[in-house]
Amino acid sequence: LRNRFRWLYVNALMKAGRPLQAYGEVTPTKDTFNQLATLLITARKAAELEELLTAHRPHAGEDPAFLLIEARARIVAGRPTQAVARFRDAYDKQTVVEQKHWYISNFVREMAERRQRLGLIRNDHVIGCPLCMADLLPIDTAVEENSGD
Repeated sequence: LRNRFRWLYVNALMKAGRPLQAYGEVTPTKDTFNQLATLLITARKAAELEELLTAHRPHAGEDPAFLLIEARARIVAGRPTQAVARFRDAYDKQTVVEQKHWYISNFVREMAERRQRLGLIRNDHVIGCPLCMADLLPIDTAVEENSGD
């Protein structure tokens, strides 16, 4: 019951435009961060998401889940080159094979949503966009090779 009210309170503060207040007040901080990050990504609120990342960065260290959220935030902010770099960092630091699979599917979904928002169809490319020509096959192959261990 407490978790449900915590989630509802964080959601209410988010809807009221006070995500940083929720982050500062509601514990556990990591859960609150994850909830807020997901809500901000879904709402495509790049500026607020960047503020949340800045507030949480000192507590995250090199947590691969945090790096993945940073990658997703870069897509929201329209900075695909940085998104690819953060995704690769997150992928490289993640040690659990199943999580690596989830990271790939999550990131590929974000790329597909971006293409849809830009109105791109098959074989369309945005000049200078690393996501349009991103080659994730080596990552998939590495995951399959590691899952046989």
